[in-house]
Amino acid sequence: MKAEHVASPTIVDNAAPFRWSGPDAFDQWLHDLGESEAKVGRIGGSVFFGAPVDEVVAGDHAYVVTPSRYTFKQKGRMLRETGYTAFTLVKQGAVWKVESWSWASPSAAAVK
Repeated sequence: MKAEHVASPTIVDNAAPFRWSGPDAFDQWLHDLGESEAKVGRIGGSVFFGAPVDEVVAGDHAYVVTPSRYTFKQKGRMLRETGYTAFTLVKQGAVWKVESWSWASPSAAAVK
């Protein structure tokens, strides 16, 4: 997943400190998210991105919003956060790279 990002991305997520930016942003986000998940006993997380619900392309830049689901196990229960992820992309050569993304969802609910 890191390879899909530019060298110095910006990430906004619902784990403290909530915003990461710069050349170490992806690695620091992954570390902080792992610590946050471990503190509350979350394991086995998986993310699903649906088909875009908004997509704007302007030359070599794009803005894309997708419905997103994060499913995980916590204290023996399957839970899910359902929300949206907004991405900004930049085309580098023939490849689109993620410049930034932001996750937004309400608190997790039990999977039925």
